[in-house]
Amino acid sequence: MKKLFTLLSAFIMFAALSFAKRLPPPEVATLTKGNLVYRSAVNVSDNGKWFFGIVVIESAEEPKNFRPVPIYAIKLDKNLEKDVQWKFIKSMEFKDEETITIINERNHTFELNINTLEVKCVNVKNNVFRCNFRAKERYKCISGDINKMFKTLINSKNSQAESK
Repeated sequence: MKKLFTLLSAFIMFAALSFAKRLPPPEVATLTKGNLVYRSAVNVSDNGKWFFGIVVIESAEEPKNFRPVPIYAIKLDKNLEKDVQWKFIKSMEFKDEETITIINERNHTFELNINTLEVKCVNVKNNVFRCNFRAKERYKCISGDINKMFKTLINSKNSQAESK
């Protein structure tokens, strides 16, 4: 009986530890059109309150010449571990000649027009999300200009998009 209890206890602890870690971000293939490369990336605001899923547009000839385009933002709950709130981009593909379809880990779908850099939310009302795990409004959309918020919250001098 003691052996069974010990074995069962060890199994439960092992199972609990295996679920405690967040899986690494999904591998997302970069897209290329002309001399531009489109890759997924993330950024966290300087104050640590916002997580941004972004697409970085780089020149294939000059990789240091890049422009981050915010796709969505998640407001982080200070009472929860940050990494469990992060929702990475899981896929990107060209829908047509001028539109990239982007899907994050919550299956929110966005379309980025590569000519105008406008982001359209396909299956949600807009592209800024409140991340509140204790309320009914989990991932409820909130209004706001994501580009303005991104520029305000991310220090443009020190900001570099972190590749996944």
